[in-house]
Amino acid sequence: MEIKKNPLYDKKTAALVSYISSLSPGSYAHHFEISPVIGEKYNSKEYRYIVNRAKRELKKAHIYIKGVRSVGYRVLEPGDFNTLAVDEFGKATKHLKEGEKALANAPVEKMNDFDRGVYNEIKDHYQNITNRVIGVNVTVKRLVGHRNPFSPANIQSTRP
Repeated sequence: MEIKKNPLYDKKTAALVSYISSLSPGSYAHHFEISPVIGEKYNSKEYRYIVNRAKRELKKAHIYIKGVRSVGYRVLEPGDFNTLAVDEFGKATKHLKEGEKALANAPVEKMNDFDRGVYNEIKDHYQNITNRVIGVNVTVKRLVGHRNPFSPANIQSTRP
């Protein structure tokens, strides 16, 4: 089933954004609470679509939520943005590694002089970026520690 642009989804997304915006940082929006707000069954395509749209709208309002498996979503506290930054830097590192593979497998010997010059410049920039990202990762992990607010040990259930 393909989900098409539907004004009803705009209303449901707005309702979910309003509901999550009313929560205080550190609070949980449980799946069993979200489902009645948007009128969709948990784990349906429509549910995921509306939640993802709401996440984008909430980011515009500088409210971030993070999924907690089998629970729902947690509204990030100011300190949790550090953990979010570590996760995003980790994604950047993964993409850099993919770029490194592409550079390593490039047929440099078959390139003309112009392409070889571009290749060398890209490789130099890659080294600079990689060193900076690795430095940031180390610094942020050191500052944040390894406290993960989304681990099951740190989740408080309010399920009735």
